[in-house]
Amino acid sequence: MSLAVYIGAGLDVRPIRILKHINHFIYLDSRPYTQQPMFPALKQYDDRYVDDFNSKMFRLDFNIVSNNIEPSGCMSCFEFRDYTKLQTIKYKRDADGCTVTYHYNMAFPRGVNNEVKNTMRNADTLIVAGFFPHACILEYMKTPINIVCMEGTVYDCDDMREDTENTIVQYLHQNENTPDVVSIVYYKKDYVKTEFLSIGQVCRSKQLDMGQEDKSPS
Repeated sequence: MSLAVYIGAGLDVRPIRILKHINHFIYLDSRPYTQQPMFPALKQYDDRYVDDFNSKMFRLDFNIVSNNIEPSGCMSCFEFRDYTKLQTIKYKRDADGCTVTYHYNMAFPRGVNNEVKNTMRNADTLIVAGFFPHACILEYMKTPINIVCMEGTVYDCDDMREDTENTIVQYLHQNENTPDVVSIVYYKKDYVKTEFLSIGQVCRSKQLDMGQEDKSPS
């Protein structure tokens, strides 16, 4: 069984559409109960967040097999900080047996409990799109891993980008020949994939694409 982890997944179902060889996806995100963490007097959740993701999964022919999400009205302004309470929905598609376990309201790495860590130890694929998880993710997964990158995310890493500090992307730039990673695959919006040997190659390829776009006739 091939298992993929997606941290900061949001409402993104592209990997589920594209990665047909993955049998089980583990999705993690600190939403919906951390929408306004700096203003505890306000509501801390997005009423439609879970429903919106459910709708996307239903359109992909998934069913909900288990659900322990507490209704948003039951969450106080401070309960969302209690990451020991798993807020999880599990989905399954009967046609191919593919399953998706979505841990909502779980910040990485500080909010990940032992139950989730134990599940992640069997994962061999990390989806890196939009959000860059902390580099310690490699300690939780079965290395060497496969990295999946998606168009729409900038994978550059320089001193001016604070959002890459101590992340998996920074680690990959600083350790291009790391034995922890066996492959890096980049998917364009049309789902065409390209395999790379390093994250640096991904960035250089993107720069070439942008150059070609600039030269294209208007």
